[in-house]
This record gives sequence, C-alpha cells and structure tokens, in this order.
Amino acid sequence: MGNFLLKNTNRQTPGGMWFYEPRLKLRVNRYSSFHTIVDSVIQARLANPSITQQFKLATDRASVEREVSEFNAEDCRARGYEDYITPLAREGKKEAFFPQPPNPVRRPPRLQGGVAQVAQAVAVGKVMVDFVTKEEAVGQDHAEKRAAICAKCPRNLKANLLDWFTVAAATAIRATYELKTGMGLKTSNDDNLGLCEACGGCPMGLKVWIPIAKIWPHLTAEDKDWLDASCWIPPEATAAELP
Repeated sequence: MGNFLLKNTNRQTPGGMWFYEPRLKLRVNRYSSFHTIVDSVIQARLANPSITQQFKLATDRASVEREVSEFNAEDCRARGYEDYITPLAREGKKEAFFPQPPNPVRRPPRLQGGVAQVAQAVAVGKVMVDFVTKEEAVGQDHAEKRAAICAKCPRNLKANLLDWFTVAAATAIRATYELKTGMGLKTSNDDNLGLCEACGGCPMGLKVWIPIAKIWPHLTAEDKDWLDASCWIPPEATAAELP
C-alpha cells in the first residue's frame, strides 16, 4: 500500500488512527485503537467471504496489522507528521520506467491545505473511483492504442497517489485498479502507465478503458491546455462530436 509503517501502534496519531476498506465500504472511525481497527477489518472480511476471496483480502492478523499500519502511516505522512512513521524497506522491487523530458515543466498537484483533494481532481473524481462495468469499457484494441500513446507521453508522471490525493481517495483508486484487474482489463503497457498530470493526476491505467464521453466533459479548459499534442483525448472527442 505505502512506503511507511507506524513507529508505535500503541500511540494514537494526530487526528486519530482510522481505516477505510472501499471494497466492503467499511470505515473504522478516527481515534479507534490500533487493535480495534484490526479486529474490525478481520471481522468484516470474514463476514463477506465472496468479496474477500474475489479481491484476495487478507484475514490473518499479521497481514491486516501491516495494512492498518501502512494506511495510518501514509495518513500521517500526507499531513506532515513524520515523527510517527518509519520507512518501509522495499528491497528488490523493480521500478517501472516512465519517460520524462529533460527539465520538464511540471504542473503542481491541486492542493488545498497541503493535501490534494479528490473533489478538486475533476477528471479523476467519480469517473475514476466508480470506473465502468466491463460492458461499458472500450475494446481491447482501443485501450491498447491509447496505452501505447500514454506510455510515451511527457505528461506520464511517475508519482505516488498520495502526492495528489487524500488517503481515502488513494485507497479507493487502488481498489478500483484491483476491480479492473478482476474484470480482466489489462494492456501490454500497464507497467508504464502512471498519472496524467495534464488531467490533474488521472491514473492512466484506468483512463485508457473509459469511454471518451465519460472523460471529456470532466476536463477543464486548463486541463485541455495541458494535454500533450500527441494525446488521444482531443481527436476522440472531436470524432465523437462532443462539445
């Protein structure tokens, strides 16, 4: 989930420890104890075996404790409370390649109070988190062509979701990726797709499957100005005669 763990799970974090499980729509409120959160997550997953099995959710205590620790550590990191967290070693992890132009001009995350808000990332918002059904998704060849363009795009940004979104929003987006995988929606360029900085941090791995009619209306004039000249979005919108 993240790159950090809590230093002390018996120490309440600023604003309170909590947890959100989007696949079960489970929210354990802030200021719950670490062990209460872990127990709640395990019980909810055991009570919903079909969802737990579908998304391969952990139910053993050690794994869930790690999830809860990572979740709250990322929450602390996003809000600047680094005294409460410790780095999580990621040995042997291969980093995906994301092409970047020399000295690129970067569009900053849409920030409010120091943390990117999902409500401000218009192109990500409801379209990205709710995603689409398998029947609504564009065809495999269509997604492959889009992904090939995105993989080479200078707006293809390698970034942590938490650099752009709240913990809850980032968690929901990660769950949506799992949902996409469960539907068998995969392109040959998935490992090279990051966040689209032109669209306010849009996860490219999700966007390439979404019909243009669900993308174009959510882009602001500023978003459209930031699209690279090679982007597939404007020509698709023109072909679909979208205003």
